[in-house]
Amino acid sequence: AVAADARHEQTAAGRHLAAVTAAISADRAAVAADAVADEAPSVLMLFSVPLVCEMGGGLMPLDPIDLEAEKVLLRRSLRESGRQVRAAFEVATVDNLRSLLTRGVFSCLHFSGHGHPDSLAFEDPCGAAHFISLPLLQQLISAGDSTRAVRLVFVNCCYSGVAAQHFVDAGIPHVVCSPLRLRDAAAAAFTRGFYMALAVGKTVAQAFAIAQACVRCSPRMPADEADKFVLLPKDQPHDAVL
Repeated sequence: AVAADARHEQTAAGRHLAAVTAAISADRAAVAADAVADEAPSVLMLFSVPLVCEMGGGLMPLDPIDLEAEKVLLRRSLRESGRQVRAAFEVATVDNLRSLLTRGVFSCLHFSGHGHPDSLAFEDPCGAAHFISLPLLQQLISAGDSTRAVRLVFVNCCYSGVAAQHFVDAGIPHVVCSPLRLRDAAAAAFTRGFYMALAVGKTVAQAFAIAQACVRCSPRMPADEADKFVLLPKDQPHDAVL
């Protein structure tokens, strides 16, 4: 009986040890997965599609922008990279931008919407255009030294070159834009190639070059279309991995 009790205790202890070992292994796997996720870039897409804007005391409708295809493309690019990349899609309000900068949880910001020579069109709570002047936007971004988390901004809008320079002046180390009008196919090829390359661990400069090559290799694409994309500041190597 004593021997049986001893064997029972040993069996129970063995089961307990196995359970503890399994739990430790699971914890280690979770930590490893978190580490992989932490190493990959994280992307926030702010999209601005206001319906109207105030003009002359009244409301004027704005041209609609189809951003759904861009969202699908970005999701697919990150998914096909095989990495655990955190991605979120939010309406481009000033509050959402400020929250992003304050929380510091995303390394890449992708802005898509309406642009003007001296402002970007955000949205107000009612879905109308909320124009933020570029100097004020620069001040908002640089306030409180909150640009340390956001290391890359991709500006996809009209007059993006002007807006991009203000992001640079606010302290963002890597800014992608296209000051010239683009073909939709070129924008799609560049975006897909760029974010997939970033997700697999390429440097910003390498991802930019890969994305340009994707544009050049696209069918029926003018040879100079890839050169319309710009990586700022131009005097930096952009050899960082996000």
